[in-house]
Amino acid sequence: PCSTVVSRSINPERITGFQPLRPGNPTARRLTCGVGDTGPIRVLVCDDSPTFAAGLRRLLEHEPEIEVVGVRGSAEEAIAAVPELAPDLVTMDVELPGMNGLDAVERIMREHPVPILVLSSRTTVAEAALAAGAVAALAKDEVALREPDGDAATALRRRLRTLAGRA
Repeated sequence: PCSTVVSRSINPERITGFQPLRPGNPTARRLTCGVGDTGPIRVLVCDDSPTFAAGLRRLLEHEPEIEVVGVRGSAEEAIAAVPELAPDLVTMDVELPGMNGLDAVERIMREHPVPILVLSSRTTVAEAALAAGAVAALAKDEVALREPDGDAATALRRRLRTLAGRA
């Protein structure tokens, strides 16, 4: 399960406009990856398929430690939602109407850095997703939406906890 996950650590030096951690910096909480957080992991889902987004929400919220704070159907909507919802992690589809998901990843990482997991039906997108600033990429066909108790779903939730710094 989740054998095609590719990931890397966030390198703050690559983030344009990086602000060091200091009191009052709203980005600081996200860049510390949840250190000291005890509440649920807040996830923003961006996918233009209402069916996939609803299934992903059910799969993630099957675990009480994960809360989907928003679902957006376009890159532009997700970009606008990040500062408003302050998620601990974003899941991003690549093929979206209007701006594509990879451009959205770059913009979010430049403006409001937060760990991003790219989920794509295209298996060749992992390298481009990481280059854009995502911390991990996963093929959508590895996400078993109909089996929230299955090994693949459990592995995905474990991966999200790790990416959010809550492993």
